[in-house]
Amino acid sequence: MPHDTGVSVHVSIEYFGIIREHVPSPQERVEAPPGTTVRGLFDRLVERHGEPFRDALLAPRGEPLPNVVLTLDGRRIADGSGMDRAVEADGVMQVLQLPPFIGGG
Repeated sequence: MPHDTGVSVHVSIEYFGIIREHVPSPQERVEAPPGTTVRGLFDRLVERHGEPFRDALLAPRGEPLPNVVLTLDGRRIADGSGMDRAVEADGVMQVLQLPPFIGGG
C-alpha cells in the first residue's frame, strides 16, 4: 500500500457530453481528504454544482445513470460498488453524459 504523506488528494475531473451544460468549465480540480471514495467526490461536486448536476448523473441510490459513463484512472465505474472505490492522489475522473436513451423500435 502506498504511503500517504499529504493531507489531501487532488483529482482532475474532465467533463464530456451534455453534462457540460451544468458545469462552468470542461475541467476542474477537486481536493479531498485521503480515503475519499468516488461517492464522496461526487458529494463535493454536488455541493459545488447543485442538485441538477447530481440528478443529471446519478440514480436515486447513487449509482451512475445508464446514459452516464464514469471512469477513474481509466477504469469504468458502472455501479454502486464502484462508487465506493477510494480515489488516489493525482487521479483523473472522466464524466461523459450521453443523451438519454429512447426506447422503441
